[in-house]
Formats: sequence, C-alpha cells, structure tokens
Amino acid sequence: EILEQCDQHRAAFQPTNSQAQQNAQIRELSGFEEPGKNLKIINSDAVRGNGYQVIRMFIERDKKFKFMLPALMFIPDGLTGKSPADIFVSQDGKGTSLDPPDEIMKELNLGHIVLAVDISNTGELKDKRRPEYDNQEFYIGKLPLYEGKTLLTYREEDMHIAAHFLQGYKGIESQ
Repeated sequence: EILEQCDQHRAAFQPTNSQAQQNAQIRELSGFEEPGKNLKIINSDAVRGNGYQVIRMFIERDKKFKFMLPALMFIPDGLTGKSPADIFVSQDGKGTSLDPPDEIMKELNLGHIVLAVDISNTGELKDKRRPEYDNQEFYIGKLPLYEGKTLLTYREEDMHIAAHFLQGYKGIESQ
C-alpha cells in the first residue's frame, strides 16, 4: 500500500515540476549536502607505470565530513594543459594494485586522467565487521540514518568530492 501511495505521489509530482525542482526535492529528501570545494591532498606519492604515472593519495574532505577518501590518480604520460578526466568507482573499491584494470587502461589510452576512489563502504573504507543477516552493509547502512541520510547519499557526496577535486586539479607534487 505504501509503494502504491508513493507511485501516486510521484505520478502527480513529476508532470507539475521541472527537472531542477525534482532534483532539489530528491536532495532534500535524501539529506544530500554539497561538499566544499577547498579540498586538500594528504600523503601523496607518485609511482611510474608503463606509459602513465600513479599518484596515491587521500583526499581530505571538509571539516563537516570526518574521514578522507583514499584514491589513486592515473595520469597518462605526455599530457599538457587540461585533459578529460574520469572517476572510477567499484563496489570492491579502487584496489591497491598500481596495475590498472582494463576499464582504466582504456581511458588512459584515450589520454584521460582517471581518479579511482574508494567511496563509502568500499575498498579501504569497507566495514570489516561480520555480516549481519547476510548483509555486508547492515551496520554501515544504519549510520547515515542518524543524520537523516542514506548510504547512497554518502556515496553521492563522495562522488561530488571526487568531481570537485578533479575540477580543481592543477598538478600535485609528492609530499
């Protein structure tokens, strides 16, 4: 019955509201907060690959967001000026190997920068507790609810942080 009511509300809401109004409503209902754009890199170091460079880093979130995002940035050799960039995320995380998977190599061969990032409850940020009720995300899925959010909202905010980082990327020196 609740799902049928939701369908009715959605059917009435969509035709009378613009896409921007619908997006604003989704953000409000999900608790989405636009992350800051003043992002810092912590503990970066660079490693050479075959035709590319890999920068291992942590992207420091603004103070409202308590943890850092582990990331690997793959930069093809020979780039000058601005370049297209892609964000790579996986349920399994960015991985720890400096040999990129095929999806990343394809983009590197096109001359794109690729930022592989661990978003909430993936990779290095994965909750290591024993699954409860056959659900890997049981515990971590409950935490956002205390803030009026969902795990999906946390992940969307993480993706916005990655996008803001790439938009402001001007090169990184190893620290």
